[in-house]
Amino acid sequence: EASRAASQFTRVQKSALVDATAASRRAEAARQDAEAAFRRDRVVFRQRLDAAEAEAAALSARRREDNEERARLDALVHESVEAAEEARRVVLERDETVRAARAAREAADAAAAASSDERSRLHESVDD
Repeated sequence: EASRAASQFTRVQKSALVDATAASRRAEAARQDAEAAFRRDRVVFRQRLDAAEAEAAALSARRREDNEERARLDALVHESVEAAEEARRVVLERDETVRAARAAREAADAAAAASSDERSRLHESVDD
């Protein structure tokens, strides 16, 4: 009976050892799965981080381009204002030149009319 009990104890020990070995293998497999999942997650996180950094760089570049475009537009507006002021000055000078020419023509017309009147009076006085 003692040998039967010892044999049964040995079977229980063997069974416990088999169970413990299986549990250890499952734990090792679970640890390997967790490590693989961690590596996959780390790769995905790195990809997301790289994508976020690339997006931030693109936004920064767009902002810089927008600022450059705004500066170009400001310069164009400034040049347009200067050109408009120059055009206005030229038009005012032209208008002044036209007024002066008109006044000179009117003065010349008046002088010609006065000369013509004087000639007519002289002719009349000669005729008398």
